[in-house]
Amino acid sequence: MKRWIAVLLAMIMTFGAAGLAALAENAGTGDEPAAAEAEEQAWVEYDYDELRVGNPTPMDGKFFTECWGNATSDIDVRTLVHGYRLVSWSADFGMFRENPTVVNGIAVIDDDEEGDRNYILHLCEDLFYSDGTPITAWDYAFSVLFQGAPVLAELGALPANMEYLKGYDEYARGEVPYISGLRVMNTYMLQITVKKEYLPYFFEFYRLAIMPYPIHEIAPGCKVYDDGEGCYIDNENRSLPEKLFGKELLEVTVMDPDNGYLSHPTVGAGPYRLTGWDGQTCTFEINPFFKGDEEGNLPTIPRLKYTLAENDTMIDKLMNGEFGLLNKVTRADTIVQGMQEANARNQYTFINYPRIGQTFIVFTPDRPALQQKNVRQAINYCLEKEEVVNEYTAGFGLPMDGLMGLGQWMYQLIMGTLPYPYPIEQLPANPTAAQQAAYDEEVSRWQALNLNGLKHYEKNVEEAVRLLEEAG
Repeated sequence: MKRWIAVLLAMIMTFGAAGLAALAENAGTGDEPAAAEAEEQAWVEYDYDELRVGNPTPMDGKFFTECWGNATSDIDVRTLVHGYRLVSWSADFGMFRENPTVVNGIAVIDDDEEGDRNYILHLCEDLFYSDGTPITAWDYAFSVLFQGAPVLAELGALPANMEYLKGYDEYARGEVPYISGLRVMNTYMLQITVKKEYLPYFFEFYRLAIMPYPIHEIAPGCKVYDDGEGCYIDNENRSLPEKLFGKELLEVTVMDPDNGYLSHPTVGAGPYRLTGWDGQTCTFEINPFFKGDEEGNLPTIPRLKYTLAENDTMIDKLMNGEFGLLNKVTRADTIVQGMQEANARNQYTFINYPRIGQTFIVFTPDRPALQQKNVRQAINYCLEKEEVVNEYTAGFGLPMDGLMGLGQWMYQLIMGTLPYPYPIEQLPANPTAAQQAAYDEEVSRWQALNLNGLKHYEKNVEEAVRLLEEAG
């Protein structure tokens, strides 16, 4: 999957739909079609300095953190304009690890007295935002402080839940202005402390997947400090009588619909910089200061245009040159039309990939009747899920029995299509009996994982009636 992301220059493919992932103009060999019928078709000209991408899912304009929502199209934009997470998923190692582009050293130290775990990360010194401003440990500290700040709730956001972080609860409740488990040791050294009650944890390193945000854009006049008790935000000019960081400031710098950072994050740390957003279309250009992702990939297409594409017209617009790539194509008739057109012309191609996310029906818990388990189960027994899926995707999608997508590595691991995170080649050539026994035990634990506990609902109206009568 990461290889496709690299090919498509960070156009986040992993949130596409099961079935037809993308339809694209094929910039391959450029050879003329061999068939006479194909030869008669005009070759559509494209501007190869600008890739125009269509997506049937509208953008909400929430291009900064997950605190205001997490629509898949908004995630695409964030992936382009923000970057440099401290850790990343390594497909080669089957685990989360430090991002080598960002971190050049990490130490994990357990506190013998408290039982907490300290992560000390040393950052690379050649990281910059798209406006040329250096990125330091203070930027990562600001990111944590901002996303957990109680003031976000006053702005219609849901502050990030980082209760595993030492001192976070007191900060989130507004009892103290600092997070004791967040420390800046020096300009390029950050320390994060996780409470003992949140250890051990399989996704332990993912808790460090923090990306930097520019305080000079989001909270101008403010600065992050660490006086020994933990990091906090205060005025850059300490002589000012009022603290600047608050609702009044952020309503202008973040929430303003025309220029606020939420919808117009024009300064970021990703491969591209946002140059425009009009409520339907985003435009981008390459960030000249981007040093590469965790695998060293750099963007090469000078400009991108990302916009809404209607299912009824998107294929025609691809074929006449209005789009160069269609992403997250899910509706059955659109998929079929696209495949037919791509097969008829050698200028186009399509890619099929398993989706990480899914389309789902959700119960609204505020309805009193739906608070009863029997009622929810009865509704499940009345749904013809196979028919719903087939009507929408015509065989390009599958029904699932849980909130998971076919592309999730955990699902693939359990289904046997992905190797365990501890491959046999990690053993020495001639392992000792103890080494072999430890490895076998680890593998057996992975093999024991299964989905047998998931409830599978077949249509059963009689059982639905029984459940409703039982509930009165």
